[in-house]
Amino acid sequence: ETRLVIRDADPNGFNNGTDFTVLIRAQVPEDFSPVDPRNNTWLTNRAEITASNSLPAEDEAHVRVQAEAKVSAGITKSWTPATQPFGVGSESTISINAFNSSNIPVDRLIVTDPAADTPNGASLLSQSNPFRLVNFGGFDASSSLPAGAETVQTDAYVFQGGVWSWVQGGEAASFVLPTGVNPADVGGLRFTFRDTNGQKIERGAGSAASIVYTVEQRATDRITGGDLSAKESSVTNVASAQTEVRFNDSDFVSAIVTDDAPFRVTPPTLETKVQKTFDQVVLSKG
Repeated sequence: ETRLVIRDADPNGFNNGTDFTVLIRAQVPEDFSPVDPRNNTWLTNRAEITASNSLPAEDEAHVRVQAEAKVSAGITKSWTPATQPFGVGSESTISINAFNSSNIPVDRLIVTDPAADTPNGASLLSQSNPFRLVNFGGFDASSSLPAGAETVQTDAYVFQGGVWSWVQGGEAASFVLPTGVNPADVGGLRFTFRDTNGQKIERGAGSAASIVYTVEQRATDRITGGDLSAKESSVTNVASAQTEVRFNDSDFVSAIVTDDAPFRVTPPTLETKVQKTFDQVVLSKG
C-alpha cells in the first residue's frame, strides 16, 4: 500500500480543475514461478483520493501476470586424471553434476553417459565411447540423488547375444547396476531420477544430482582389440542431462544439454640403463 499527501503552499488551496499525475513502477519478482498460485490470475489495484473540502473518489485497474514455463537442464562433467600413463587396472574418476535449470520443478531428470551412439543392436561401440579404453569400476559413496527425487533407475549398455543393448535396472534409493550385469561388460550408463511423492525434482544447481564413479584401464581397445600400451589413445567423453515435465495430461516436454571431458592414455616410457665393469682392476704389462 502506498499513501501520498499533497499540500499546496498557497493558503487558498489548489485551483479548481488542477490535475495530478502519480507514477508508481511495479515489477514482477525475478523468482516469480509459473507454479505460483498468483500466476495467470487477475489482480486489482484500487486508488482512493480524499480532500479536506471535497467528496472522496476512487478508481481501480486490473492486471494479470503470466509467467511462461521454460524447461531446461544443466550439466557439468570431469574426468580425473585427464591424462594417465598406461597401466592395466589403473583407476580414474568420472564426475557428473546434472540439475534442473527450468523455472519450474520437473517430473524426471535423465543422465546418459555417453550421450549418443548407444542404440540397441549395435555390433560395435562408437569411437567416442569412453568404455573403449576403460572398464566400469564402481559407484563412489559420494554420489547422490537430486533434491526432490526419491528413486534412481540405473540402466547399463552391455554386450550380450553378439550385440550391444540396454539392460534396464530397477528403481532404487541409490546407484546400483542392473541384476546380473558384470561391471567389466558395461559400455554405457543411463540414470533416470524420479519423484514419487508429488513434490517433483527441484530447480537450481544447488539441487543437482551428483554421479561419481571409477573406471579402470583396459589392456586392449574394446573396439579394435589393439594393445593400448603400443601407442597413445584418447577419447572425448560426452554426457547428457535431460529434464522432463508433464503439463496436465499432455505428453512430456523435455530439454537436453551436454558437457564433455577428455581422457588420454599414454604408452609406458621405456628406460635404458648402461653399466660397464672391468673384471680386473689392475692390468699387468704385456
